[in-house]
Amino acid sequence: MKLQTNLKLAGDQPRAVQELISRFLSGVRINILLGATGTGKTFTIANLIASLDIPTLIIVPNKTLALQIFQDLASYFNKKTVEYYVSYFDFYRPEAYKPHLDLFFEKRTQRNKDLMALRLKALDRLVKKEKVVIVASVAAIYPTASPDDYESNYLFLSISSHISGLESGSIVGLRKLLIRFGFEEVKESFFLKNHEIGKFSFVILEKGFLRIKITLRDNQTDYFLVLIDSSALRVIEISRFDSESEKSSKNLNDLLILPMTDRVGVEKEDLRQTVGLIRKELKIQREKFIRDGRKEISDRINEIVKRDLNDLLETGYCYGIENYSSYLEKRQQGEPPFTILDYFRKVFRKKFLVVLDESHIAIPQIKAMANTDSRRKDTLINFGFRLPSCLDNRPLRLKEFLDRCENLLLVSATPSSFDFSLSPSSPVEQIIRPTGLLDPLLEIRSKENCLEDFLTEIRHLSEGNERSLLYVLTIEEAEAATVYFADRGVKTACLHNRINVFNRHSILLGLRRGVFELVVGVNLLREGIDLPEVSLIGIFEADRAGFLRSTSSLIQMIGRAARNSKGRVILYANLMGENLRKALEETERRRAIQAVYNSENNIVPLTIRKPIGYLPGREEEDELTAQVRQKCQEKQQFINPSEFVS
Repeated sequence: MKLQTNLKLAGDQPRAVQELISRFLSGVRINILLGATGTGKTFTIANLIASLDIPTLIIVPNKTLALQIFQDLASYFNKKTVEYYVSYFDFYRPEAYKPHLDLFFEKRTQRNKDLMALRLKALDRLVKKEKVVIVASVAAIYPTASPDDYESNYLFLSISSHISGLESGSIVGLRKLLIRFGFEEVKESFFLKNHEIGKFSFVILEKGFLRIKITLRDNQTDYFLVLIDSSALRVIEISRFDSESEKSSKNLNDLLILPMTDRVGVEKEDLRQTVGLIRKELKIQREKFIRDGRKEISDRINEIVKRDLNDLLETGYCYGIENYSSYLEKRQQGEPPFTILDYFRKVFRKKFLVVLDESHIAIPQIKAMANTDSRRKDTLINFGFRLPSCLDNRPLRLKEFLDRCENLLLVSATPSSFDFSLSPSSPVEQIIRPTGLLDPLLEIRSKENCLEDFLTEIRHLSEGNERSLLYVLTIEEAEAATVYFADRGVKTACLHNRINVFNRHSILLGLRRGVFELVVGVNLLREGIDLPEVSLIGIFEADRAGFLRSTSSLIQMIGRAARNSKGRVILYANLMGENLRKALEETERRRAIQAVYNSENNIVPLTIRKPIGYLPGREEEDELTAQVRQKCQEKQQFINPSEFVS
């Protein structure tokens, strides 16, 4: 776990690293790093990891911030040391029932194969017992396959070897296995100048031979051709082909085929006992509904579960298979699901570190996710859409999460009182920035004509290489403000959670590169986003009560301008509420400490200089940013962010 960067610790970083090392080595399990925005907390964490030489899981509240931290750490370590683990859904709506409307909403999802491939790569590294740093979203507390099951799910093909272990011992079993592994069957013509991971084709040839073409998740440019003697199930030839040229680049002796998903369907032989247990629970639940005089509900659950079990027995998979995961994984009732933390625990025992970034957000998030999941499923159970065992397919509860973290570092610019209660030690403070930057200057202005006022301020920035952010309260307000500024010649983008993670990141890179002058957002721009070009921030409705304008939220938003020596923040408010007053006082407290340090050490504040990165696996300017750049050059504005919503 060696750093590969020319950067050196500065400001408060050296002291913070040494204090944290001392505490962890002395057996303090949970510590807090209270670091002001822009003080280089990520670099401090990187040095801590390298000094302890410890595999690490870093959990971040959202995918956008996770991607930024992934890039930062990949620039500090060897790129092969850092992996990315987030939800593989661009869109996910769980099944739900609204009794007052008598409406059932089926689960709707939109999967992202690139995110799945990155997620599986992280698990691969762990089962291979490699020391890694994995940057994750809160997907880290959600279920995945057990480490034992994941490690055993693969297909190894070798020249002249018999393919064993197939259901029914035939080519039909091979096809079923690939489908269980998450591969999609396509026509052979698909592979002509086309490459998409997770595809395969079967072509029966003369004289009893079978030709398979397949694309794998760990190869983004080639497809593989496997020739098999169907009668003997013996591998004759394995070749790798370039997808563009269709030319064979190499003959291979063997080929390892890994699943396209972390949860693989089940073979029939393993299902008999499982199906029997599910039927037993179904019988108990039906009898309960009949005793309560709810025969219609009893019939509903009977119909749904029987359909699921028929599908399971036929294909090894069914819609909503995750609701039967406790049976399929042989877990006891109420036992927590397997998560990525179980992989760390199995491989490294107690010798790993968990970093909970922006802990003031992440801990309430963990609490809320478990509670929300339970409430939704209680309704499904009560009205006969799911069996009670579906409750065991859930995110970890907070206590379960904390129990699995052998060494935990809470990181925040604004730790909560609950954060402080978890650690026996006082927080390690990191207030001084490496380049001497002070917290930004603050100014309170009236909410009247705030759009026009902020437009004037933006135009004053146009002569320099400076950018701005604007915070509003809703997505609708953000989109309306985007159109307002774009119509007046400001190159503007809108950022919200309806835009997929890679496109969100591209918009932020576009701001840094000068494709945009302004990005308007609600919540995603608040924690951790590193934009040193931003010198001006506007916060609308700064006096509004509620979570989005709490003291910690305001401090986090103010901090986005703390990486620029000209940083300033305009807070549009007509009242001086308690939240706003505390945010102003804390900012002034930190600014005073920083000013004294600079004076004593003859430091002149300098804007942070940070290379502009690219998306994982892309060395050129990513497609979205190039597309947006062209739009801006043509129109001199950007007025339709919804084009990039997926």
